[in-house]
Amino acid sequence: MMGEIIRSHKLDSEKYWGLFIDFHTIKSTLNQDGSFTTNRTEIGDLLYKYKYSFDLTVESELVERVCLFILEHFPYFDILIPIPPSYRDWE
Repeated sequence: MMGEIIRSHKLDSEKYWGLFIDFHTIKSTLNQDGSFTTNRTEIGDLLYKYKYSFDLTVESELVERVCLFILEHFPYFDILIPIPPSYRDWE
């Protein structure tokens, strides 16, 4: 189940404060044929498989990791606001 420790990162500025669960992409390299070779973090790979490959077998592990992260950092909270991905012109 949990191979890699999930790293949290602090978002801290004058306007915003928060935590996020690891970066998703470590490195992405453009190949000669126009495709990309992408190295992802473990959580990034799970999310990619779920979102783009429609791999429902990773759903329970992804949910468990997110829940553990939330409970570790916020054992008592009133509200959770998910932030959607940034808007892209091609979507």
